[in-house]
Amino acid sequence: MTPEQAEPQTSVTPLQWLDQHSATISAVVGDPTRLNDDEANAVYSRLSELAVSACQGGHIASMETILGYVATAHGLHAAASRLREIGEERRADEVTGLGQIFLAYAAGDVCSVAAFLVAADELNQGETVH
Repeated sequence: MTPEQAEPQTSVTPLQWLDQHSATISAVVGDPTRLNDDEANAVYSRLSELAVSACQGGHIASMETILGYVATAHGLHAAASRLREIGEERRADEVTGLGQIFLAYAAGDVCSVAAFLVAADELNQGETVH
């Protein structure tokens, strides 16, 4: 989910959205007692949507998707730290692994953008692509 897909809020900048997205994931996933409240359901649904989008391969790599994956990974890694603090080592390891998967999604999108730019450069015979 990108800032454009988020539910309407009072003028939130994309960077504020990324911070909020990361903090919400950290708060929900980092609290083992929050499995079925409305916010938790929304967070887990959002994580599933992001993963499905990344795995289907039909999405267009963009700065929004890359930063969305990085913010998700940041929130998951922060959640893992919170879980470790309360002795939930096994769950913390699982959440860390999930965060790493989202970083891999971001890296895949970066590679897609780089490949596009290289191809565009070759098509334009070295002229600047804007």
